[in-house]
Amino acid sequence: MSTSVGVLGRAADPHVAAVARSAEAQGASVAIIDTASPEFTRWGWRDGRLHDHRGDDVQLDAVYVRSVATPVPRHDVAEVEGPAMAGWLRQAERRRRRQIHARSVHAGLEATGTFVVNSVDTTWLHRSKPAADLRLRAAGIASPRCLVTDDPAAVRRFAETVGEVVRKPIAGGGACVAVDAAALSDADLAGLATAPALFQERVRGDDLRIYVLDGEVVAAALIRTSALDYRGNEDGVEALPVDDELAALCRQVAAVLGLVFTGIDVKRSPDGGLTVLDANPSPMFLGIQRMTDQPICDRLAARLVASVRETPLTLEPTARPAASDA
Repeated sequence: MSTSVGVLGRAADPHVAAVARSAEAQGASVAIIDTASPEFTRWGWRDGRLHDHRGDDVQLDAVYVRSVATPVPRHDVAEVEGPAMAGWLRQAERRRRRQIHARSVHAGLEATGTFVVNSVDTTWLHRSKPAADLRLRAAGIASPRCLVTDDPAAVRRFAETVGEVVRKPIAGGGACVAVDAAALSDADLAGLATAPALFQERVRGDDLRIYVLDGEVVAAALIRTSALDYRGNEDGVEALPVDDELAALCRQVAAVLGLVFTGIDVKRSPDGGLTVLDANPSPMFLGIQRMTDQPICDRLAARLVASVRETPLTLEPTARPAASDA
């Protein structure tokens, strides 16, 4: 009997299609659960079993969670004032409900015994970079000093302590940009009044991207760029030999954050020091795979196909007491 593998994410995402093709080529039956489709809202749970938009029961041995989050509208003040407010709120509420639904499907799969890469808790931890940073620091893992605020004065004080500063969205997804703290004014942060940002010490050095799967380094790349944020600004990418120190660090990061599969961004300083910037539970990998000839997708799909379903947890409906017993 073949393994049944699901891929949860947007069907238009090349990574979703690539994992699905690879798992199918390795003998699995594959279902793509398209979170961007209007039909996805009809997926749900009935008597402890997942059903699709047609109402048919779905039982999966393993699921790769490519994406479940629905991007929320921007929180710039100018976009939520005046006549636009009502439309902005309606859009935000629709997206919030879709996001909660996607998370419930994700959590339900995990609760009923499906092998899920990655779990609900670890996936959503990534939406709070400060929380992930606290876990890394508690484990003794070097990461940039950081501050969460929308207060220009606090940013200036932070810059006086750490030197160069960059800004990122707390939940990720946006670009990392340099901050000129000396020139920072209240007006510069007015648009963050409802959404404080993450300010970090800028760490200089080589950009490394390391992929860890089930506690094993399966691929690594050195990314050459002159930009602060290398995404879309790569001048060159090459396969990177991983020494024992780097491999041990990345295995530790994955373990501390509970990640079965992750792409870890590391800065290597000129003196060889290693600083962990981020560990993504749903990293881009097709571009690096193509440029370095490392079979990341096939390794991930093989892990899904090799999953062994434990005795599934069936959540039977609780019988209601008869009227006479109430």
